[in-house]
Amino acid sequence: MDESTCIKALDDWIKSKKEPIYERNFKGPSNSSEVLQLYRNELGTLCMALRRAIWSNNPGDLDTLGFPQELKACTQDPNMRLEICDRIKQWLITFPNVKNAQHLDKLLAEE
Repeated sequence: MDESTCIKALDDWIKSKKEPIYERNFKGPSNSSEVLQLYRNELGTLCMALRRAIWSNNPGDLDTLGFPQELKACTQDPNMRLEICDRIKQWLITFPNVKNAQHLDKLLAEE
């Protein structure tokens, strides 16, 4: 896969991983700063686990995290691995409230 195809696949996948975390944390009866912190903690834990598994090239850990097979192929290239890890961090840590790739790209362009 080329870089843009890999990033598109990553964006689709990470959005699908992030949505249930959002639902679990914000669709309940409480919507306080504590809930926001729990959401950010859960995203941070997922981010660290993904980045660790990608950099260690551990297929078992990637499988456990539900990382798609086509993205595993993308991580074989060191430059693409860096791009994927950076994009994961942007989705989950830098901009935790982003809900789609277009919004993320717009925020990154403003930096």
